[in-house]
Amino acid sequence: MVNFAAVKIVLTILGLLSLVLGVVGIFLPLLPTTPLLLLSAWCFIRSSTKLYDWLLNHPYLGKYIRNFRERIRVNGEMMEEEYVVDFVENHRHFFEPLYPSFFELTTALAFKYFADQEVDIAVIEVGLGGRLDCTNIIRPLLSVITNISFDHTQFLGSTLKEIATEKAGIIKKSVPVVIGQASEAYNAVFEQRAEELHSRVIFAEDEWRLNGVEHFDDDNQHFSLPRMRDDRDYELDIDLLGDYQRHNIVTACAAADYLAEHTPLTISRRALREGLQVAAASTGLAGRW
Repeated sequence: MVNFAAVKIVLTILGLLSLVLGVVGIFLPLLPTTPLLLLSAWCFIRSSTKLYDWLLNHPYLGKYIRNFRERIRVNGEMMEEEYVVDFVENHRHFFEPLYPSFFELTTALAFKYFADQEVDIAVIEVGLGGRLDCTNIIRPLLSVITNISFDHTQFLGSTLKEIATEKAGIIKKSVPVVIGQASEAYNAVFEQRAEELHSRVIFAEDEWRLNGVEHFDDDNQHFSLPRMRDDRDYELDIDLLGDYQRHNIVTACAAADYLAEHTPLTISRRALREGLQVAAASTGLAGRW
């Protein structure tokens, strides 16, 4: 098992990428049992995971619907209520004098829980922006920024370029970053920051092309996506019905490609297809479509 004591993390996602979570949940069981040289979580996707048997894929998310513990899962299961109570009782003497925010305290809880569970891989969702977000203490295996839009402008800035600058804060030295949706309004921000840190920028739309939705029903969407470098077609179904998933699926595929080619993760075409088919069902995430 990977030692998570140093709070190493494998993946963090900006934006809820339930797609990525579904893919990760499927391909993780295919990995070798030898220790993975992976940091424990990523800085970006959110959509953030069902964990399987001995190899776990777990998310720390910024939102929940009914139960606070939905935010922190291992093997698809929420942490125990007793763990939350014990964490507060055992550590309140340390954090009370610091007056942490709700999200800062929850992040500490998530990292401690993942450490105690000795997880191999974690998916960490950035809270707000990125540069000053408390999740940004990690060094991920890969960073993913899904898109840039006018969100939290009172904190992040009034222009797309200013907002992109804040989100570019999750880019780490020599750690690649996947950009889900490119735009002339902010591409240069990511490229400049990545150049300063000697990091590779991967624009997802340069790697995969969406040919459109072939059919849409009450249970899933079907996409045809050629991979640009070899023009190989992928026929993929997803159980997430939002129209914006046409962008997320391209981002997820680009992230999966990088991980398969540059890390010990083995991601087959079958794993990609099966993971997307059960992205919502396998992660247990409520209110995602």
